Amino acid sequence: MAPRPLYKVVDWLATTMIAEHLGFSKSKFNDDRLGRTLDDLAEHLPEIWADIQQQTLLGYKITLSVLFYDLTALIMTGQYDQSALVDYGFAHNTPSDDSKVKLGMVASQDGGLPLLFQPWSGRTADKATVQTNMHNPCQFLHRNGWNASQTLVIGDCANLNSALALAHQDANLRYLAGLGKLEKIQRKLILAPSKQEFRQLPLTKKTEVEEYFGVPFTFGNRTVTHQGLIVLSCPK
Repeated sequence: MAPRPLYKVVDWLATTMIAEHLGFSKSKFNDDRLGRTLDDLAEHLPEIWADIQQQTLLGYKITLSVLFYDLTALIMTGQYDQSALVDYGFAHNTPSDDSKVKLGMVASQDGGLPLLFQPWSGRTADKATVQTNMHNPCQFLHRNGWNASQTLVIGDCANLNSALALAHQDANLRYLAGLGKLEKIQRKLILAPSKQEFRQLPLTKKTEVEEYFGVPFTFGNRTVTHQGLIVLSCPK
């Protein structure tokens, strides 16, 4: 909860009772020793993180009924010619001429607990990560005694198109995401309701008038029904 450079950890430790509690001298926590410790731990991080998660989920009775998924881009400086991850690519709020690494994260609504994380090449499109992200949470939920159908995964419009909607259904995962790029049939359905139809089901008591509307769509040779929400914002 108090991030700082390794060489300052000794000074911070002197203000706590941690060293006494562990039975070690404060001088043992110098930056060289801490650096070597982190190097030794690195190859065991997945197992350590999984154990911490397990204890946290059980100890605090964290519910996994709602999960959030999103990506962020980390700008890198320096030369990374041999890296499979550092690359140039598009990411919101980052310059395209900066090399970057993308990081996908799944977090629980309950407790705001980061559960799963995965690095991606800076060139990777956000939508290209979604199906992998369906597989990993399903495994995680199963390990922790949850059925995937009990969980709602929430993401932004990078998480949804017709193919991904079907993939969510195949994975038995419920999802909530914005539909950013409309295909022809979706655009036709969304433009179909009149203003009078919207006004029959307002979502707010303010001047904005909004309405729920079920949107069936067809993709390939499969027909499924997914419920959508069309929002009409009168001021806009």
